[in-house]
Order: sequence, then C-alpha cells, then structure tokens
Amino acid sequence: MTRSATDTLTDIALRASQHRQTNEVRFAISAPGFRWSYLEDGAREQYFIASITKLATAAIVFQHIEERRYSLDAPVAALLPPEDVDGLPGMTTDRGDNPVTVAHLLAHTSGITDYFEAKTAGNDNMLTRIRQQDLSWDRREAIDLVRGRPALNPPGITKRAHYSDTNYQLLQLIIERHDEPYPQAFQARIGAPLGLRDTYVFSPDTLDRFATVAPFKDGDAIFDRPRAMASFGADGSIVSTTTDQLRFMKGYLGGELFSADHLAAATHTWRPVFFPLEYGLGIMRYRMPRAFSPFSPMPPFIGHSGASGAVLFHDPDRDLTIAGAVNQLHNRGLVYRMLSRMERVLR
Repeated sequence: MTRSATDTLTDIALRASQHRQTNEVRFAISAPGFRWSYLEDGAREQYFIASITKLATAAIVFQHIEERRYSLDAPVAALLPPEDVDGLPGMTTDRGDNPVTVAHLLAHTSGITDYFEAKTAGNDNMLTRIRQQDLSWDRREAIDLVRGRPALNPPGITKRAHYSDTNYQLLQLIIERHDEPYPQAFQARIGAPLGLRDTYVFSPDTLDRFATVAPFKDGDAIFDRPRAMASFGADGSIVSTTTDQLRFMKGYLGGELFSADHLAAATHTWRPVFFPLEYGLGIMRYRMPRAFSPFSPMPPFIGHSGASGAVLFHDPDRDLTIAGAVNQLHNRGLVYRMLSRMERVLR
C-alpha cells in the first residue's frame, strides 16, 4: 500500500472521531504486507465488541461438536432441562414439528423471538428498559421474556434468518451444561490458545473493570450500563482490542480453533437478516449489491458486527481484515459507511 492510502485511512478515522455521536473511535487493518491502525486521542484501548461475541460462541460450539459432546443436529430440548426450554416453540414434537436444533440457534432459524428487541406485553422491550435504567438478568430471566410466544417460523424452514439474541442465551446454557461457565470456557478455548491478552468476557465478576473499557453512546448520551453489559454473556459481553480482534479472526478462519469442515459448514448457506447483511452458522456476510457500485463493486466480507458500532470483517480473496468501532448504539449505519469507505481505499 502507498503512503497516501494510510493517510486517507487516517483521515477517514479522524472524521469519524469528530462526529458528535461517536466515542473513542478505533480501527485496525491487516492484509499481506500491510498493517494500519488508528486510536482516537485519549481513547481506552479496550472496547465492547457486542454481538461479535457470537463468533466466539460459535467457535466453542464447533469445538464441542468435534469433541462429540453433541452435534449440530441435536435437539435443544435434549441438551437442556425442561425448566430452560418449557414454553419455547420447537421444543416438543407432539404435533410432528421439527425440533429446534443447535444449528438453528447458530443460524437464527429457530423461530424463537428475540428477548432483547422484541416488544413485551407492556409494549416495550429489554432495550427500552435498559435505556431507562441499568438492569441485570441471567439466562433464564432473558428466556422468560419470550416464553409462550408463537414461533416466528418453523425451525429451519425459512428463506430469511430472524435475528434473535435468545438463540445465543440458549447456546450459553448448552455450553455451560457441557463445559464450564462461559467466561472460563472462552478463556480456556479461545483467549489462551490465541494469546488474546486483552480480551475477556465482561461479567458480574468484572464490574469493577467497567471504567477501563471505552463506553459507547446512544445518540448523544453515554450508554453507562455496566450491569446490562455484564448480562449479555454469549450474545454480546466480550471486551477486546483491535489488535486482539485481528488475531482472533486469523485464528478463527485459519483452523486454529476448529476444523475447516466447520468453517465450510458455517459459510455454506447465507440467509438475509438485515440489509445488506446475511447470516450463516454464527457468522455474518456483508454483501452490497453490485447495483450500488456497478463499476467498482465491494467484495463480500465475512465476520460479524455489533450493535455498539463494532465490526470485524474479512475479505478472503485479499486476506484483508478490518476491525474497529465507532461506539454508537443509535446510529447503527455509521460504522458500515466507515467500513465501505476504508475498503474502497484498499482496492
């Protein structure tokens, strides 16, 4: 890459840091023969990666499967006690329905309602409640919010993925029933093997570290919700740095965490989830239609994003990875515009 490319990338990041709704902006890029990073002046290096956590959760599940603890096709109801799954659709097959499986949870094709953003009987949702005050919850309390809700679709039978954080709350229960607590499982299976020294699962045991992590904004206001951030667990509680995120993606795609067969399965079938995002098994694809840039189309990227304005995406053809965050909850399109601008510089 030329010096002008690095200058242009830095200019893009600087402009983002000057946006009134961003906070402690950071980005890092890795490609063969090229490294670049930016950290806003005064910013803390660690930040919440939010739903990028789901990549780590999927990696632990793939390891369990390779250890024959359970399979992708295992019915969730066979892996968890009744008190965890009662009242959820697809947990009984009395009517001949297909059961919800581990694969359905990973792919967001379970049909189970999202506890975080779906409205409750009181016409609000967990996000609305958190915006009003800091709250904490455990797995079963999250699941309680959607018990008795009808299925969004029959398990696995859909042309779309219906994004639901409840799926990953259930995956955490499965992981912990067949392994150890999620923070410890993450450290033993991902953090330590990859040498992620600045990455950990933010939990009730680490609330005292909240001030060391870059906060994110909700609109113009700081989203100061440590108890909530400690409650997301396997669906969004990991803290990391851009350096560790680049290392994680290299290990994730390079066979250091699970076999190439599972990566192939994870990226075999893509379903629309939120335009222009598609979902596989625990992994996203960011794919802009050629019509948006017919003469210089953006290549598809795989990875994940988080509602806090965090991204971790990889272009396999160029071995190019972009990690970063604008730390903004309300303006969710902002980080994708950043990602597109940076990718264009690197063509």
